Amino acid sequence: MPCNWCWLGRHGTPILAAGALGLAAYLYHRNRKLEEELDGERTRKQEIAFDLVKCRNSLMHTEESSTAGQYPNFVPSNGDVFVVTYPKCGTTWMMQIAHGLRSGGD
Repeated sequence: MPCNWCWLGRHGTPILAAGALGLAAYLYHRNRKLEEELDGERTRKQEIAFDLVKCRNSLMHTEESSTAGQYPNFVPSNGDVFVVTYPKCGTTWMMQIAHGLRSGGD
């Protein structure tokens, strides 16, 4: 007498095994579909982030400030120091460090 959970099919193949294979195939395809949806959402988040940065940068700079270093007659001197940081990432601190290095700590 077979146990309750593994009835045998007509040709002696366990019905439970066939059902498990079907469930595994369903879960595999469902997982693939969810991963594709998640990738689409990640891509959209990156697009939104770049749009926000572009909007923020357009409000931070004028057309004149964007082209300030592009003048054909601008020639940097040997003693010029360019302090370049991202906004809100320690620009003042970096300027203090550069000044300390150039002036010997005075």
